[in-house]
Amino acid sequence: MIGRLMTIEEILEEVEKDRLFYESSGGGVTLSGGEILAQWRFAVNLMEALRAKYLHIAIETTGYAPWERVEKVVAMCDLVLYDLKHMDPSLHKQYTGVSNDLILQNALAIAAKNKDLIFRLPLIGGINDDETNVLASAQFAKEAGVRELHLLPYHRLGESKYNKIGRDFSCEAYTPDEEYVAGLKRKLEADGFTVKVGG
Repeated sequence: MIGRLMTIEEILEEVEKDRLFYESSGGGVTLSGGEILAQWRFAVNLMEALRAKYLHIAIETTGYAPWERVEKVVAMCDLVLYDLKHMDPSLHKQYTGVSNDLILQNALAIAAKNKDLIFRLPLIGGINDDETNVLASAQFAKEAGVRELHLLPYHRLGESKYNKIGRDFSCEAYTPDEEYVAGLKRKLEADGFTVKVGG
């Protein structure tokens, strides 16, 4: 059974239940996915309502949308958590189905607005966790003026969902070794980045 969609008023009611936690922790509300840009009009309306409540707003996004949509969403939030999945355009297209050109252009445009921006690097073993790709992502971050990176090691928690809907999980990705990820973290920190593992 598919649940019904929540209204903005219902979301605000849920958010208000945790206001004391936000105020004591310095946290706020994060709009995440799916992909927020696929529902950008609703997201903008929701963020307007959250902003009226003086709440900190973060978004998680791949940045794959026309700039006109991205700009409207980004203008309403305080923090952008932005995924960089692969820096090689052909491999990005092979694994995601789309080129990374628009994604990288939008990332640079967001950075130019001096928005609080963090790049997140999903580390999918055997696909994009190689040092060449990670260091290329870091170089792009430098060019964009972004100094914080989050390394997100792949986990297999979503695989059981495929069984529930009667589909085979055919991806041969694996979770990168913890020591390997720790080594990447040290290299990036030595290059001046603030690095967090997990997110």
